Amino acid sequence: MRSTTAALVGLLLAGVAATPAYAETIREQ
Repeated sequence: MRSTTAALVGLLLAGVAATPAYAETIREQ
């Protein structure tokens, strides 16, 4: 159970970290 929670937290942090780069890509187009 703990490993699942850690995986979900990791995915959430990765998504938050990727959001600015994703927004810049959309803006450039």
